[in-house]
Amino acid sequence: MEAFRDYGRELFIVSNPQVGEFNKEMLGNLEVSEEFRELIDNQHFKSLTIVAEREDIRNDSYAYLLKNVDHLEWLKSDEKGNYASFLFHPDRTEFRRGLRGFRKRILLADHFQEETRNADYLKLSSYSFSSDHLYYKDEGYYGFSDYSIVGKRFMEGGFAPRAVAIHIVYLTKEGNLRIRHFTSTSNEDISNPAGKFNEALDKLVDVFKDDEPNKTLGLEKFLEHHKNGTYPGLGQVKQLSIMHHIELVGSYLRDDVK
Repeated sequence: MEAFRDYGRELFIVSNPQVGEFNKEMLGNLEVSEEFRELIDNQHFKSLTIVAEREDIRNDSYAYLLKNVDHLEWLKSDEKGNYASFLFHPDRTEFRRGLRGFRKRILLADHFQEETRNADYLKLSSYSFSSDHLYYKDEGYYGFSDYSIVGKRFMEGGFAPRAVAIHIVYLTKEGNLRIRHFTSTSNEDISNPAGKFNEALDKLVDVFKDDEPNKTLGLEKFLEHHKNGTYPGLGQVKQLSIMHHIELVGSYLRDDVK
């Protein structure tokens, strides 16, 4: 948030998170709460409300995330209207039909095909991830969004997996967005996660070490870990994959505008 503020970049802040410990931590730590409130007090940060109940549709919210088709009528019947608000909604026919006339519709899709176990990604190599970046304007959307390489299912905390899988989204020469899974092979038990990471990382480096079009800071960090023989921890592995995805799509959109 400090970086977005310092660089003058717009950021949506969820005003009513539905999962996680954010609200609890804010109430339990006065110093963090005050720091957060100071941070959000600037022109670049806008509120985003998750519409879980009718009362969540307020006129002071800059954006809404819709989940239930029943909320469409509530939104339309609002006396002041929210036609100027950003509306994030799932990729469902009922939403596309019901929100005709709303200019700032943003597609929200879950493109990640989650497997039951990390070891199951061994049988997968590469498949199509998304074409939203190619067609969202043609389909009348103001923008598009997704859940990156983690999917929409929320999981509190983590666990020790038998296998380590690194998920990398990449662009083809034709501009298609695909995903590859790089998975460890010594998956008999939960021991030696660093070794499992290195097995998956070896596969990643073989594919992307000279791939300039898909080069990002996140991908460079993976290559550095391979070069230095370091293990950042499974949380950092997921973070680097998400960093890579965001930067890659951001670069594509900037080039597309040019």
